[in-house]
Amino acid sequence: AVSSLGVIVKGIMMALDENINNDIRLQSAVATLFVAIVTAMLLFKPSGEKKQGPTVLKDLVDKCFPPVGSGEDAKVGVADMFTGGSGSWNAVKGVTVGREAVKCRYVINCAGSSSDKIAKMIGDDSFHIKPRLGDYLLLNRNQGHLTSRTIFPCPDPILGKGVLVQTTLWGNLILGPTARDMHNEEARNMSPATVQEYILSKCKKLCPYFDPKETFHAFCGARAKSSRGDWIIEPSSKDGNFIHVAGID
Repeated sequence: AVSSLGVIVKGIMMALDENINNDIRLQSAVATLFVAIVTAMLLFKPSGEKKQGPTVLKDLVDKCFPPVGSGEDAKVGVADMFTGGSGSWNAVKGVTVGREAVKCRYVINCAGSSSDKIAKMIGDDSFHIKPRLGDYLLLNRNQGHLTSRTIFPCPDPILGKGVLVQTTLWGNLILGPTARDMHNEEARNMSPATVQEYILSKCKKLCPYFDPKETFHAFCGARAKSSRGDWIIEPSSKDGNFIHVAGID
């Protein structure tokens, strides 16, 4: 406030100085008025707002259902997420009933989180997939009216677009995703409660009025982040007819 007051005083002096060019005096007056308005807004901002502290977030987490997914009789793992999550071959105890060979001129390697394994079939080890998990919380439709737009935070230089608040096609409110790199031990070992606390802490800053008690589902998927840090759309160095479309996270 003190430094702003100094700027305002200097601005007034320049605006009143007849020895200065009229255009500069006008610019100084406009800038001084702007600084004065902003300073007044900051000084008289109400200070009675309650901050979301750890205890408050814990209370919110306690109101949510635990995000524990399972297949037929077991918890779904990261590898299962590569092939359908709770509907994956392993989770539902699938059985291979047949195989076939297909001859073609080109092969497009667009196998998502398994694209590095497909590449290695022809001896191409130019990249590997580093799975990044994204967790979501899904709320009832009575919360969907709180936003009619997708609300983004400022993007993170490492983790990307951040945790969003948006409505689904059916009118539910959905919060997420996280960005948990599985090569990072701390992110890999986050408990369900910690994941929920992280999502709620981020989303409460964007949309403070949703009710976490209305959470009825939580789920997680794996994004195919590549070791090269960017999308890979190119012919393989091992075979020009083998086209990579990989790491599209």
